[in-house]
Amino acid sequence: MTTALDNWTIQTFSTLVTRILMPAARQHLNVLIFHRVRPVRDPLFPGEPDRIEFDRCMRMVAENFNCLPLDQAIDMLGSRQRLPKNAVAITFDDGYSDNRTEALPILQRHGLTATFFVASGFLDGGCMWNDEAIELVRNYRGDTLDLQSLGIDLLPSATVTERAALLERLLNSLKYREPAERRVALDELRTITGGDVPRDLMMTTAQVREMRDAGMGIGGHTVGHPILARIDLQHARREIGEDRERLTDLLGQPPDFLPTLMASPVVTIFPNIQR
Repeated sequence: MTTALDNWTIQTFSTLVTRILMPAARQHLNVLIFHRVRPVRDPLFPGEPDRIEFDRCMRMVAENFNCLPLDQAIDMLGSRQRLPKNAVAITFDDGYSDNRTEALPILQRHGLTATFFVASGFLDGGCMWNDEAIELVRNYRGDTLDLQSLGIDLLPSATVTERAALLERLLNSLKYREPAERRVALDELRTITGGDVPRDLMMTTAQVREMRDAGMGIGGHTVGHPILARIDLQHARREIGEDRERLTDLLGQPPDFLPTLMASPVVTIFPNIQR
C-alpha cells in the first residue's frame, strides 16, 4: 500500500495513521509524500503543513512506525525480505528550500529519515512555473485581475478566498499548455500584475549537499519538471539523463533514484519512458 500525503490537515493525518495501523496494512510499505513545510500557515494553501503541524505529525510517525530509508525499503521489497511492522518511508518532491530550513531539523529531532527528489534545473534561484504564477497573484494588489488576454476571465481578487479560486483556475489553465505558450502567458501575467518572482523558493546546491550529509536520500526529479507522459521519448531521456549528470556532479556520486523509478513512488510508470 502506498499512501500519499500532500494536501492534508492534522485531522486527516490522524485518520490516516489509524488506517495504516490496521492489520491488513502492517506488512506493506507506506509512503508519505510531501512537497513543502511552511514556516507559518499559508492562507492561500491552508491544507499544506506548517512547521508546527509537521512536527506534530512526525512525532506521531516516530511513535507508531518503523521509518526506513527509501532505498533500503526498496531493496528489501526487491529481495523479498520481510519489512518491519508498520514500515514507512517519507519523501519530498521538487526541492523547495523549506525542505532544508523547516523539514530537516524536525526530521532530525524525531530520528527520522526521508528522501528528497530534486528538480535540478531550479536549484540556486530557479522557480517552477506554478510557483511563478502563485507568487505573482499572491503579491498583486488589485481587487480584480483581468486574465482575458490569457484566455480566462476578469476575476475577483480582493479576498484570500477569491485569490485561491483565481489561482485554481489559472493553474489548471496553464498546466497543459506547451512550455513556450506557457512561458508567454507567464510573462503576460507578470506584466498584468506588475510583480516579480522570488528567487529563494528552491534549495541551493549547498543545501542539497547538506541534506545528503545529514543522512537524507537524494533522488532525481528531472531537470525542468515536465509531465513525462506529454513529452516525446528523446526529450524525456534528456530530462532524466541531464538531471542524473547534474546531481552526480553536485553530490560526487549518482543520486539514489531517478524519476521513472521512484519520484514520486505513487506515480504511474509510463512504459515507453521506463524503457
